[in-house]
Amino acid sequence: MKNKKITTLLFFLILFCSYSLSPKVPLTSCSNIPTDSIALVLSEMYGLDQGVRDSSLYQFKKKADVRAFLFSVDSINFQRATEIIKKYGWIDGKVLGETYLHKESINASLLAIFLHNPRRLNRHLRQMLISEVKKGRLSSSTCMLILDKYYVVCEHRTIFNTAFKNWLKKPYVKQEDKWLSDSLMNELGLPLLPNYIIK
Repeated sequence: MKNKKITTLLFFLILFCSYSLSPKVPLTSCSNIPTDSIALVLSEMYGLDQGVRDSSLYQFKKKADVRAFLFSVDSINFQRATEIIKKYGWIDGKVLGETYLHKESINASLLAIFLHNPRRLNRHLRQMLISEVKKGRLSSSTCMLILDKYYVVCEHRTIFNTAFKNWLKKPYVKQEDKWLSDSLMNELGLPLLPNYIIK
């Protein structure tokens, strides 16, 4: 068991080092998105994000060294994800074209990274996501899911009544949060939550 843990840790350490030290695809602003390059970056990020979570390494996440390694992977992925969005907008298979339309590693990459990093979503980044919705590059429902995970994990409240509410002791939108829920729903172009689910 110990040998398996060491082997798994070494594998991901080598993968992580090669990813973090390898030359990065330049993310320079331009009118044309370098589709193949961005697709490669998204696939790398998704592979790392899912790889460390699907491996036997993840069962040891409470150990300090493993936790630090997972934190480093998430940090680099999140930084690169926000860099891509700032320069190109929210990217998925629809943006990159038919070749990438049904590729999980492309369509789920940014979503997975943002859902796994709710504590990094400061006010500026939350507003950036809402802006992506208004520009038509990010769906309202995807944005709502990311934002609600932030509210549940960081502020211990649900604003959008998503499935993440079940992590709370009181799994419902509170009356005092109705104004925020209504305001954000309006910004995202979504119907307001019905009064009966607000307590």
